[in-house]
Amino acid sequence: MQVSQKTVKQDGARYSDSLILCPDFVLSTLSMTVSGLIEEALTPIDLRLRDYRLLRLLFFEGSQLQAALGPALRVDRTTVVALVDKLEQKKLAKRNRCTDDRRAYRISLTPKGERLTREATRIVNAVEESLFAPLDAAERSVLRSLSTRLLSESGSIAQAHAASLSQHPPVAGEHASPPTPSARRT
Repeated sequence: MQVSQKTVKQDGARYSDSLILCPDFVLSTLSMTVSGLIEEALTPIDLRLRDYRLLRLLFFEGSQLQAALGPALRVDRTTVVALVDKLEQKKLAKRNRCTDDRRAYRISLTPKGERLTREATRIVNAVEESLFAPLDAAERSVLRSLSTRLLSESGSIAQAHAASLSQHPPVAGEHASPPTPSARRT
């Protein structure tokens, strides 16, 4: 089978139809591009995308057990330790020993971390608004809904997603704190 058509977009970028017809190409290209643009937007406030995601989790969900951060962020324990160390050095987050299990740490934001997270969230929201401007509100909702369904409903993607989550379970006896009843809005 020979496919030689090219799809030309407004900016002159050319994509081979043989690739555009592959959802894996489209989704991975979209993911890398969105992540790269958000990472670039966070550079002036000295944050990386992983830093922002951890700060955002702590801001909206409240303090978390360190062992629960890996599964939530989809990173291994070593990466979690490095992320928390970095945020602690910048005085954006702090570790506190858990009162019920002295081997465990609870991670929370400092006031400086809360301020920076508000600023970073405003930046990311503006970038996302720009990135998804070609889609109206209903289309954005459909995109979010379909993506969430692929991650959560029965199928190969959901199975692989669940398996990757189970590779980094919390340490026995440690569970993430439940979300606060009223999520913070910025």
